[in-house]
Amino acid sequence: MKEKLTALDLELLVNELEESLVGLRLNNIYNIQDAHKQFLFKFQKPDVKQNLVIDNGLKLYITKYTRNTPPAPSGFIVKMRNYLSNKKLTGLKKIPNERIIVLQFSNGMFYLSLEFFSSGNLIVMDENLKILQVFRVNEEHGIHIGGYYNLFNPLELFKEESSMTERNSFEDYLKDDLSKMNISYIKDMFEAEKEKVNLYENKNNKKFKVLSISKLLYLNYPTLTNQLIQDRLKQRGYKVNEPCTNFLDSDDGVINKILEVLNDCVKNIEDVLKSPKDERKGFLTKIQNPSFLESEPENKESNPKFLYDSYSPFITSSIDYDVISNGYVNAIDTFYSTLEVLKISTKTNNFISQQNKKLDQAKQENLERLRQLEQASHSNEAKGNAIIANVAVIDELIETMNRLIYENQMDWKAAELWIRSQQKKKGKQSKNIKKIRLPLKLEENKFTVVLPLVDSYEDSYLDSDSDSDSDLESFSDSDSEPSTKEKKMISMTIDFSKSAYTNASIYFSLKKEVESKKSKTLTNQKKAIKSIENKFNKNLNKKMNQETTPNITRLSENFFFQKFHWFITTDGYLCILLNDDNIYWKYAEADDFYLTCESSLANKNSKVLIKNLRKEENLSERAILEASQYCLAASDAWNKKINGSSCLYCKISNVSKFVDDDFKKNGVLENAKFFIKDEEKLIRTSPVQIVMGFGLMWRKKAKGDSKEYVEYPAEVDNDEKISSYNNVLIASGEDSNILEVVEVENQKETEDSFDDENVENETSHSKTIANIFDEYDKQVETSKSASKKLKKKLEKKNNSKINAISEDSYKRQERAKQLEEKAKFQQQRVIKLMNAPKPIVHYDMMLKEISCSLKLSNIPEEDELFDYDIVPMFAPWMALSKCKFKIKILNGSNKKMKNCHDIMIYFERHMKLDLESKDKERIWPIESERIKDYPVESLVTCFFVDKFKCSLPGSNVVSNGGGKGSKNKSQKNKGKRK
Repeated sequence: MKEKLTALDLELLVNELEESLVGLRLNNIYNIQDAHKQFLFKFQKPDVKQNLVIDNGLKLYITKYTRNTPPAPSGFIVKMRNYLSNKKLTGLKKIPNERIIVLQFSNGMFYLSLEFFSSGNLIVMDENLKILQVFRVNEEHGIHIGGYYNLFNPLELFKEESSMTERNSFEDYLKDDLSKMNISYIKDMFEAEKEKVNLYENKNNKKFKVLSISKLLYLNYPTLTNQLIQDRLKQRGYKVNEPCTNFLDSDDGVINKILEVLNDCVKNIEDVLKSPKDERKGFLTKIQNPSFLESEPENKESNPKFLYDSYSPFITSSIDYDVISNGYVNAIDTFYSTLEVLKISTKTNNFISQQNKKLDQAKQENLERLRQLEQASHSNEAKGNAIIANVAVIDELIETMNRLIYENQMDWKAAELWIRSQQKKKGKQSKNIKKIRLPLKLEENKFTVVLPLVDSYEDSYLDSDSDSDSDLESFSDSDSEPSTKEKKMISMTIDFSKSAYTNASIYFSLKKEVESKKSKTLTNQKKAIKSIENKFNKNLNKKMNQETTPNITRLSENFFFQKFHWFITTDGYLCILLNDDNIYWKYAEADDFYLTCESSLANKNSKVLIKNLRKEENLSERAILEASQYCLAASDAWNKKINGSSCLYCKISNVSKFVDDDFKKNGVLENAKFFIKDEEKLIRTSPVQIVMGFGLMWRKKAKGDSKEYVEYPAEVDNDEKISSYNNVLIASGEDSNILEVVEVENQKETEDSFDDENVENETSHSKTIANIFDEYDKQVETSKSASKKLKKKLEKKNNSKINAISEDSYKRQERAKQLEEKAKFQQQRVIKLMNAPKPIVHYDMMLKEISCSLKLSNIPEEDELFDYDIVPMFAPWMALSKCKFKIKILNGSNKKMKNCHDIMIYFERHMKLDLESKDKERIWPIESERIKDYPVESLVTCFFVDKFKCSLPGSNVVSNGGGKGSKNKSQKNKGKRK
């Protein structure tokens, strides 16, 4: 199985990763659970998220699957976060002719080197390549904290390439191998190998372990990869493992054929490297699963028929393979993520099978114990009846033993010798003595005797399969009349100090004791098995929670409003918390409604945008009531525990970002602040109480369906955009510097428009929003450099004039300039947002996929065509009336994460299971699986309140995060009463 990236894989990955990751910010770094050498890097920017998995020394790829992370990071991760967290990735390159990939952060402020040779390494460096943190110390090569990394030059590696063609990049990758691709080099290679073999055999008189032809070619042409060379040799009819000694004395014809094989490999690599990145494909070869169980149904996760063995970017000669499109990194992600899912499911299944075996063993032991008790009862009863049926014989033997021991004062050994001698004789006197079995137990006043079973007990013993028991044996009396069948005999111990009837009563009393013990065991059998099952199930759940949950699942593609705080009312209105100006500029339309709290409770989060998709003049009373509760929960009313407050709402057209609707005079308001044009149009709602809840919605979508619900058209022409830009700038009284920048941009746009009249607006609104902060960062950097120059000038002046400009005045000047630059940037930002076209959003298509309950047709063929995802929603309690999975949220002072764990555990374990998936009030198996696999960390972002507590239905217990006050007040009162 392929576990390490080849040189070609690294080359392809660098091209794709550079396009996908450069420009994103590193949000956070995590360990991957149960793999201390694997790390998860989360990159993101507005509307884009990427998760990069790095396996030290082996592989790296962008994954679309979740990964288990431990609750606490390691020390290495903590130190990496200190240096790289929230830094922008500005470059990603591979060092030429090396298995090293370098990531550049913040334009060279930090570097991260990923080594994929030997045991691998992760090295964090500063701008001077001084090592700040290292995963594996290597003193031999100077890799330690405080040392310097000298394997690349950042100025050459990250220089701005002018226009490197694909041909140049291809030749650069195969530069060394292309120079050696000729007949003379191959002949020299064979000659060198021949001399090596002869030299070894002459010295040691032993056969030299020669290399195979594929191995020899790979060692001399490493960039062609061993897998590609082997595959092309097979296609030419060569044996991959054929020793290279068979080719040492080859003629030019054979060498030309080998050269053709190498040229085919070069052509395949050239085609792959020249192909567009989004059109590249990965080919995953499959092999038969040796542990596949034909008795069980085929399942890709638990019982797959085929396993992935390797991956490559070109078609191989393998019979079975899967083709993965949309980039080579997607194929690598599918390969390794599928193996991880199979590994976890196999581990879980093995643990379950072990627990089931232990449970079956316990049940069998319990049944065996009952069988032994029943057999002991029958045996004691049979022995007692056999003694009564042979009272005369037993009395005679007891009298004989008493006469030998007490009357004749015979020694114990002498008594045994006398009985052995009598058993050898023939006659009526020795007939009964033959029933005694030696050795005797004279120290206990006992001896063993064998008697025939009573007929009724003989049948019962035959039915119970007790013929192999030591107490039973076949016996045939040679002095008696011949019989057609042998009699069944039973051995028993007789106390010769007591009579025959007393010995029989002892066995009957033993039978009663066994019967009473058997009856108690029967009554407690069900309880014992049930307790064992509960114990095993408890251990199973504990083990699975510790090791296998949450499982690796595919990351779901969320709707745009799931990035914000939102909910859907009972009437179907989409409400979004208006705490970001981007929501107002991008998604607010003239028919929508704006709702806010009273001024005494209002803050930056206490505003709600209600999407009026039906174009109605007025909202329903229920929608206004639920939106008011949502708005009040986001205000100070939640923390201050104020109920009975009212809200104000109006059309969004009555709201502006400019005071008095005058941008020239007053400028733009701060983020999440709005100006009401006409306060008389505000409508006051009736007072409401804040009752919030949390519920799980369901999203049903077709497999493989990748619809685009948000479109970004370029609706504004260039001429109109230029005029609007100029008008706004002139009205705002901007500085000449900004006007010059805009004029230069306008000239470029007009020149482009002359070239093509139908040119669309290249700077769409989404790109504008994503690049705003980057522009601001550049402006801040330039301002910092200008301030440094100014500071140097001031220092020079201070040397000549001591009383020139004090340090305080310098700081005031610098602060004033920063405020001016920030104001300019804010104005530029608003101008861009105003002129950028609004995206077209298909709200009806999105809301159709979301429902309060999971609806299945119970037809496997139809249900397999859809994916079912969980959509968590924090909303007013009234809006969750149709949800099956819901929890009431109360005002409290408890942490989010613990409460989220309590909520999911309640949904998973405390709701009754309906195996037939018909009862709407109970949890279905498919729902249980989805809830179990859903990561709890994703629930935290749904809550905009800092702290709360949840009320669990059907119990008086209120989850408060497991703190000191976790006991209920009613329980404390009960304890006092007692």
